[in-house]
Amino acid sequence: MLSPSERSQRARIAAHARSAAYDGLVVTAKGRQAFADGFYQQAVAAASERGEQLSETELRRRAAALKKLHFARLSFASLKARQGQKKSKLRRGVAAADRNDGPPEVAA
Repeated sequence: MLSPSERSQRARIAAHARSAAYDGLVVTAKGRQAFADGFYQQAVAAASERGEQLSETELRRRAAALKKLHFARLSFASLKARQGQKKSKLRRGVAAADRNDGPPEVAA
C-alpha cells in the first residue's frame, strides 16, 4: 500500500508522462466543451422561463456573460477567503502580543 506522499508522487509522474505523450488541448477538449455547454444550457433555461425566443447569437452571448459571472463570483469568494485568513492571522498576532510570548523588550 502506498503512502499519501507516494500516491501523490506517482500521480505527478503519470501526469508528466501524459503531457509528454498527448496534446493537452485535445485531452481536455470534451471537458472544456461540457463546461461551456453548461452555461449555454443555463442561458436556454433562463430564456425559456421568461418565455423569450432568442437567436443562437444572443444565447451564446448570454452564455458568455454567465461564464464571466461565474468566474467573477469565484474571484470574489477567493478575495473574501484571503481577507478572512489575513484577519485570522492578525488576530493570532494580537493574541500572541497580548500573552507577551515574544522576546523580552529592551528598555532604551
